[in-house]
Amino acid sequence: MQATTIKLEGPILSEIKKILPKDKSLTSYVRGVLEQELRRQKMLESANDYLKFLADNPEEQTWLEEWQDLDLAKAPQLFKRKK
Repeated sequence: MQATTIKLEGPILSEIKKILPKDKSLTSYVRGVLEQELRRQKMLESANDYLKFLADNPEEQTWLEEWQDLDLAKAPQLFKRKK
């Protein structure tokens, strides 16, 4: 795994230290923030892909609207078998 050193100086370092949790190192905090941003970017990309999918597949959108109207808290109706 390639390690990279990033310099944080001046005002940005001061601001980070103000919000840095006492139980975290600067390295782990910055790593966590970067991982969170990467997840956010991937989620946005996935949401855009899904919106494109819905635009390209109107029947899926119709199905979703029907699904939203269902009462999911209500038990399904059971059908008796004919003998």
